[in-house]
Amino acid sequence: TPRRGRPIRVGASYTQRWKVERCFAWMDNCRRLVVRYERHLHIYYAFCLLAIILWTVNRILE
Repeated sequence: TPRRGRPIRVGASYTQRWKVERCFAWMDNCRRLVVRYERHLHIYYAFCLLAIILWTVNRILE
């Protein structure tokens, strides 16, 4: 049962939220992304892309 006064959220955007949350949780496993060592944004962005590529390759190879 929902808590009193708390609205029940339904809709396409809310039901698909778990996909985004799963991606963020997986990216938290990459230490280099959690602790941002790079000073430049383009280097951090490159490591984000590398992490996503590695995740995609691992999913394909499973």
